[in-house]
Amino acid sequence: MGANRKILYVASSFGHLASFHRPYLRWFAQQGCEVHAAAGGEPCALEGVSRFIPLPLEKRMASPRNFFAAHQLRALLRREDYALVSLHTSLAAFFTRLALRPAWKGRPVVMNTVHGYLFDDATPLLKRQLLLSAERLTAPGIGKDLGANFNLNSSFFKGIFMAPNAVKSALKTAVFSAYMLEKMGYNNVSPAYDEERTDIIQTLELGTKENLVHFT
Repeated sequence: MGANRKILYVASSFGHLASFHRPYLRWFAQQGCEVHAAAGGEPCALEGVSRFIPLPLEKRMASPRNFFAAHQLRALLRREDYALVSLHTSLAAFFTRLALRPAWKGRPVVMNTVHGYLFDDATPLLKRQLLLSAERLTAPGIGKDLGANFNLNSSFFKGIFMAPNAVKSALKTAVFSAYMLEKMGYNNVSPAYDEERTDIIQTLELGTKENLVHFT
């Protein structure tokens, strides 16, 4: 992040940040970052946040107040020189990305967390199509600063390289454990060492509380 360690968190409500992001806000502050939070609703106590920025966001996508919030955000983003903008909730993410268009030189790095539950079949079709259209309109350019994989290519390819060996080692350990438990006389060891496996979970029957205490 360099010398500039100023971060902006944006969500549709401060309640969302309080419910899901307290550990991250605290962690960034502990790393020496200056953390600001911009959201709709009434500000609430958030450890690590040094500045609260109320936005006139409403749940209705077409509300004029949301476009005013985008105008407010654009002025804020150009003025404050944030190093990172972290976006949460589809509505707030859309209007913040709208505020970032067209991009300007020195624009902050943008990280957008997409909440997938809004895009499944449980969401009414019209609402889902509206949200998908908003994503298609504002998603291009989000990875401009870090690339499509957000600078994680090294970890990605290491994972592909190491995965077969990690799976093999886990399965060998599970088979050995099942064989050992059977030879030690435990009942109902499942799956047995020579049975086909679909995971590495191993169960056995101890029978009594005393056996459980002794086993542990």
